[in-house]
Amino acid sequence: MNELTVINEEALNGLCETKGVWYSHVHHWLKVTYGKANHCDNPLCPKQSTNFNWALRRGFKYEKERDSFMQLCRPCHAKYDLTPSGRERLRLASLGKKFNREGTARRRLEQLGKPFPNTAIAIARSKAACSKPILQIDLGVIVGRFASLRQAAAAVGVTPSALIPAVKGRTKTVKGYEWKYA
Repeated sequence: MNELTVINEEALNGLCETKGVWYSHVHHWLKVTYGKANHCDNPLCPKQSTNFNWALRRGFKYEKERDSFMQLCRPCHAKYDLTPSGRERLRLASLGKKFNREGTARRRLEQLGKPFPNTAIAIARSKAACSKPILQIDLGVIVGRFASLRQAAAAVGVTPSALIPAVKGRTKTVKGYEWKYA
């Protein structure tokens, strides 16, 4: 073997860890050596599940050490693996609040001490940039002018999707009026 093909075991383990190979390798070793997980080590478990996993204990690394792992049922494993952000997501969900990407981005920027752009203004600007003025016509006379399709639809009590065929010329009228882009 030449010098280029020799890799020490420590470097190989680091390489495998980064590619996710070490994870599956250790779990395979656990199954072969100790068998499939068959009970839950959590003393607070209601013991109703029939599916069990090997779970890495907190503070331990993926190594071929039995003490680094414990057996948990799937519900207990899911709870055990929760991160602080996952706990916050569940807390907000239980309160009926949406945990959306905007909120996540806002919290991350706040943690970094950076300002978060005012999304209401940004959304209003993007809607204004995308919307086209709509004309409401009765017997050839313009009787209304609206900044957007949504405003026109609200004015006559229909949904915006009901006005689209008339504005595009597929149908003649909606609510007795002709509709055109300005």
